[in-house]
Amino acid sequence: MKPLTGVRVIDLTQILSGPFATQILADLGAEVIKIEPLWGDKARQNGPEKVGRSTYFASLNRGKKSVAVDLKNPRGREIVSGLASAADVLVENFRPGVMDRLGLGYSTLRNQHPRLIYAACSGFGRGNGYSGRPALDIVIQAMAGTMSVTGTSDGEPVKVGFSVGDVGAGLYLALGIMAALQGRHVTGQGCLVDISMLESQAALLENAFARYFATAEVPGPLGSRHAVMAPFQAFRTLDGYLVVAVSTQAHWQKLCHVLDLPELAADQNLATSEGRVMNRTQWEPVLNVRFREQPTQVWLERLSQANIPAGPINTVAQASREPALAERDLFIDVNYAGVPFRVVGTPMIFDQARPVADGQVPDLGEHTKEVLRAVLNLGPEDIAALYEVGAIR
Repeated sequence: MKPLTGVRVIDLTQILSGPFATQILADLGAEVIKIEPLWGDKARQNGPEKVGRSTYFASLNRGKKSVAVDLKNPRGREIVSGLASAADVLVENFRPGVMDRLGLGYSTLRNQHPRLIYAACSGFGRGNGYSGRPALDIVIQAMAGTMSVTGTSDGEPVKVGFSVGDVGAGLYLALGIMAALQGRHVTGQGCLVDISMLESQAALLENAFARYFATAEVPGPLGSRHAVMAPFQAFRTLDGYLVVAVSTQAHWQKLCHVLDLPELAADQNLATSEGRVMNRTQWEPVLNVRFREQPTQVWLERLSQANIPAGPINTVAQASREPALAERDLFIDVNYAGVPFRVVGTPMIFDQARPVADGQVPDLGEHTKEVLRAVLNLGPEDIAALYEVGAIR
């Protein structure tokens, strides 16, 4: 049995941060009922497409049930209210205040269903002067400081190469929901989970803030280098690039042996990581020259034999064939209205088994009738009447 089997989630999220979180819940066994506007989640229009189906949408919505509802229609809002009363969790990523104006805010739904966990993800969270502002991933990366520490010291600010602002918030959203479910076992009551993309991004900046608070020095971009450990970076080889991560003195000595550089191993100025950080100009050019003498694979084999942390800098295509990923069956096949897609599955494994949700990606409104019958006990005439007034699709 999957860990979240028996948990019902009403998912009103769109695009990335929210759907990423509810995808985690679906993979772990939750029944995720995706409430979409009559025209669908905006992600359905995001390319690239395969036979007219969005790869973007397929990667985030497998195993969910799609119910198309017009939230501007009073009957549509009644449907969502009824579904929330039959659910464990409701998730939304509207700007704060939108759900209240629809009559579906936390205070209203909690009065109807005290055990409901109401999880909201927004750019800046609730109850502050920024709450109503729009926020997309690059805005969050910029404001949290991520772009100021990404790239090289002589280049322009750059963002991380994937939507870490959205995905980071989605991870905290899923974690918050699961913590709230556990808390409900103790209290018997639901709660409001309020996730800010900006706060989530700041939390992911590991010790950048801690270093600043401790030293008053503002961290800057270091390329692939590390602020306090060295060598901890990328090197060019004869035919590509690799990274080496020296975190102990033993690693440094072994690296000098692998590279046949006894003079660096004996240099007391380089005997500590702090010394190597301060004296980069002494050893870095030497390592740059040496690594260019052999192909990447030759160096990786030698580094592996010496038990030094190292790896190739893969393209996405190469990473898709990386044995450490492929041999553990991380990549899975899903079906979107008859169109096959290959996507990344959940990285979580329980008792040597990887939980995988139903591999079907829902068409817009595919499960509307099914959910209204099974959850709200509506008959054919009731459902026909909802179609007639434009409340559902």
